[in-house]
Amino acid sequence: DNITDEEALLEFNKYKKEFNRQQLNEFFVAHKDEEWMQDKYHPDNCQVKKAATKEAIEKRLEVFMELHTEGIIDQSRLEKKNSEKIEILLDTFVARLEGSDVVGLLDPEDQERESLCKTTSLQLRTIPPTLKREELLSLLTKYPGYLRLSLSYPSPETRWKRRGLVTYKRE
Repeated sequence: DNITDEEALLEFNKYKKEFNRQQLNEFFVAHKDEEWMQDKYHPDNCQVKKAATKEAIEKRLEVFMELHTEGIIDQSRLEKKNSEKIEILLDTFVARLEGSDVVGLLDPEDQERESLCKTTSLQLRTIPPTLKREELLSLLTKYPGYLRLSLSYPSPETRWKRRGLVTYKRE
């Protein structure tokens, strides 16, 4: 063949680009009607999701800034030897996210510490992408104390499965 290395590389790159375009198109056609795809890419759905995500991030920032202003964040170093202090800091953070009016850090000896952290979460590791949120919710809400469900989008790292986190009130 009378083709230079540069021409071969150029043609191979064109081939890869076209192959990737075809794969992406096939993936879109195969999944365009699935709920997760609609949630992630449909303009109407993604605006609602984006607003809810922004609200949650703003609440986390508000709680973080409160703890920072109080000097609590500066007292904490992320080191293994401080694991108990870090756990107390995270419990305090969660308690405040859930609306508790805790001042300062929670007392590790306080029996009420457990009651201030009002939730229990379960990790769902393998959720088929075809399973609709409403179908999953119909099962999860049968149990008392249901609060929320967070679902990931399918990804190649999880073989196109979704992951989830379901949170219940501790009762």
